[in-house]
Amino acid sequence: MKISEIYSHLNRLEYLMVHKHRLWKEIQGVISAVSAEKCKTKISKERAKRGIKLYSPIEINKEFKK
Repeated sequence: MKISEIYSHLNRLEYLMVHKHRLWKEIQGVISAVSAEKCKTKISKERAKRGIKLYSPIEINKEFKK
């Protein structure tokens, strides 16, 4: 996966980048290590998208925990 958008509430991203640089690098490393394509396991039941594979939030969370 990659980070495409960032929302920095009360400038916490800047705080992480300056004061907790190692933690920010670890967060980036974990996100880049997760393969999003492996997490496309959920089958849609909606009428318009029936049968299409979607990203499973449960599988994505499992990958982050690894």
